[in-house]
Amino acid sequence: ELARAEKLVDGVDHAADDIATARRDLEPLVAEVEEELEMAARLLASTDVSDATSRDLTAAASAGRDAVEAARRDGQTDPLGTFSRLIEVDRELDEALAAAGHEAEAAGRARAARRAALTRAAGAVREADDFIGSRSYVIGQAARTRLASAKNSLATAEATVGPAAFPAADRALNLAREALRLAQDDASRPQYTGRYGGPYGPYGRGGRGGSGTGALVGGMIAGALIQGMTRGAGSSFGSGSSWGGGLGGGGGFGRGFGGGGFSGGGAGGWGGGGAGGRF
Repeated sequence: ELARAEKLVDGVDHAADDIATARRDLEPLVAEVEEELEMAARLLASTDVSDATSRDLTAAASAGRDAVEAARRDGQTDPLGTFSRLIEVDRELDEALAAAGHEAEAAGRARAARRAALTRAAGAVREADDFIGSRSYVIGQAARTRLASAKNSLATAEATVGPAAFPAADRALNLAREALRLAQDDASRPQYTGRYGGPYGPYGRGGRGGSGTGALVGGMIAGALIQGMTRGAGSSFGSGSSWGGGLGGGGGFGRGFGGGGFSGGGAGGWGGGGAGGRF
C-alpha cells in the first residue's frame, strides 16, 4: 500500500510538472502555429502547389486554426489537453508546409528556367532578324523561311505556361541560329561582295556603269574619224600639213561632221571661221 501511495504521489507531482510546462509553453506554441497558418495561406493562394498537396495543406491549416482557438479558450482550464492537441496539429502542419514549400520552390525554379529559355530564344531571333533586315538584297529564301519559323515558335513558347514552353523555345533558338548561318553564307558569296563598286558589282570594272560606256563613246568617235579620212580630199586630217591646217581644212572632220572640220574651212585650224561653224 505504501508503494502504491508513493507512485500516486509521484504521478501527481509529474502531472503538476506537466501542467506547469504546458502553461508555460502554450503561448509560444500558439504564436508558432499562427505563423505557420500565415505561410499556409500564402502557399494556398499561389498556383505553385498541386491539387493533392493543396488539399493536405488546407486540412492541416483548418485543424491548426481549430487548435489555436481551443488553446485560447481552454488554455487556462485544460492547459495540458490543449497543449497536447496543439503539438499534434503543429507536427501535421509542418509536414504539409514542407511538401507545399518543396513544390513551390520547384515551380519557382521552373519559372526562372522558362524565362531564361525565352530570353535566349528571343535574343537569337532578334540577331537573325537584324542581320537579314540589314542585308535583305542578298539574303535567300531559305534563311527567310527559317527566320519566320523561329518567330512562330517563339510566339508559341511565350504563350505556353510552365515547362511545356521549353520545346518551343528550344525550337525557336535552333531555327534562329540556322537562319543566321544561312544568311551569313548568302552575304559572303563573291557575287555580292562587290555589289556597289567591287570587282563583280554593277558599278565596278566589270559592270555596266564602269569603263564600258567610255569605250562605246570612243568607238563612235573613232568610226567618225575613219569615215571622214576616207572621204576627205586633203592629207590625212585635211588639206594642211599641221594641226592647224589639217583639223581646220576642208576635208577630214569637215566631211565627217558636215562642214569645215571642228571650226570651219579656213586655215586657222581650231580657231578659224569657216562655213561649218563650231562643232
